Amino acid sequence: MSRAPLVVLGAGGRMGRRIMALAEGGDAARVAGAVEMAGSPLVGKDAGELAGTAPLGVQVTDRFAAAIDQAGAGAVAIDFTAPEAAIEHAREAASRGTPIVIGTTGFTREQREELGRLASRTPLLLSANMSIGVN
Repeated sequence: MSRAPLVVLGAGGRMGRRIMALAEGGDAARVAGAVEMAGSPLVGKDAGELAGTAPLGVQVTDRFAAAIDQAGAGAVAIDFTAPEAAIEHAREAASRGTPIVIGTTGFTREQREELGRLASRTPLLLSANMSIGVN
């Protein structure tokens, strides 16, 4: 079984780093893209450096579309950013048919409604709490 390609949005944050480390330590997924906000000093670094693993040969970018292209077919995006960024990422994912998991919190009612509409165009999971106890 091949490992699912992941594009991690918010790669430099606590959750992004942990997701990448877990993916690289397991058999189910691999880090195929890592995205940070424009202007971040992490852009250009190897995703493995952020995750605390061996180098992955995946450079952090500030362009989600480029990360999806690099990841290739079957990619899944995982977003732990901020509401405004997550909405933009969900729009891009929907335009490409890329599944997206969003763990970002703090959405307005209007933003949640838009995510609901986008979910009709691509698989989209929104969970405000990813803790094992809650799920």
